[in-house]
Parts: sequence; structure tokens; C-alpha cells
Amino acid sequence: MICQNLFCIYWNQNQCTLDGITLDIRGSCEDCIYITPEESYLKQKREELLYRYELEDSTF
Repeated sequence: MICQNLFCIYWNQNQCTLDGITLDIRGSCEDCIYITPEESYLKQKREELLYRYELEDSTF
């Protein structure tokens, strides 16, 4: 089963690892359990991406 929710604990390489899921009336997965990355991790990744973006932007 294809899944695009990278922040669900059941996500693995665009696939849901559950055998079956329940959908709500809007078609959203009711079995999804979200992970919340630590703020320090998010800060580090934001800084890395900003640096990469600014580096790429300055090459044009």
C-alpha cells in the first residue's frame, strides 16, 4: 500500500508497513501515528538546507 506520509511511524520507503488501514470520511488514514522530530534536529536540518540553498543560489 503506497503511503506519502513521511512522519508516520508505519511509513517505509513510500509504503505502509501495516497489513490494512482504516480510512476516515475524507479518505485519510486513521491508523497513522505521527512522529515529532526533536527541535534540535529540526534546527540543524534547517540550517543545513538554508546553507545549501544559499550556496546554490549564489552560483547563478
